[in-house]
Amino acid sequence: MSAANPNSRDKPRKGTLSKKDRIDEAKALLASAQARIAYLKEENPEKSKEKYEQVLGIYRDLGRKEDVANTLVSLSRILDELEEYREAIRHLEEALGIYKSMRDKLRICNSLNFFGEFLTVEGEYSRAETCLKEALMYQKELEDKGGIAETFFNLGEVFEKIGEHNEARIFFHRAEQVYRRLDEASLVKTQYTLGRIYSKLQRYGEALNFFEKTNDYYRCRG
Repeated sequence: MSAANPNSRDKPRKGTLSKKDRIDEAKALLASAQARIAYLKEENPEKSKEKYEQVLGIYRDLGRKEDVANTLVSLSRILDELEEYREAIRHLEEALGIYKSMRDKLRICNSLNFFGEFLTVEGEYSRAETCLKEALMYQKELEDKGGIAETFFNLGEVFEKIGEHNEARIFFHRAEQVYRRLDEASLVKTQYTLGRIYSKLQRYGEALNFFEKTNDYYRCRG
């Protein structure tokens, strides 16, 4: 997901600048510096949140919508660590609106997936399902295999939360199939989850099979 990148493109322009342009340029450079500080302080979420909020205020004042959206996403990640999910949802909704106005499909689908995770945590399962399926539509168009696998997994979690374990099983298996070609650690996490789902379905032989695969992976790594 695109964040407020510390390596921004805020560089002084050549030629004569008006007083207003010079002030705006200084504000943009300040925002860029604050974003770098926020990024480096992410191990201290409260301080990082404070810095990102300062950055956000500057970019709003400058009317730089793309930078506003990127900063909102970065701030949402910090709010996730602080478990301030309602505020994170509000910020992501705004960021999504900006990305959609820009028709930035990659950022749209990444933000939708993140948004769906927050909605799931907050128990808004119907909205989460809608967001995640919309993300999946964009990811398939972009052939984003990693994103597709993550969204399948997140959809599985939504259906598990509402007790539709067979539907959850289908999405976790879809995630497993993609992760098999991409990411061993995520594959193992998905297989463990499948073991849990098969246990809930009282299909204990299949559950045991997945738990054994997980156990084998960790045993081989000491």
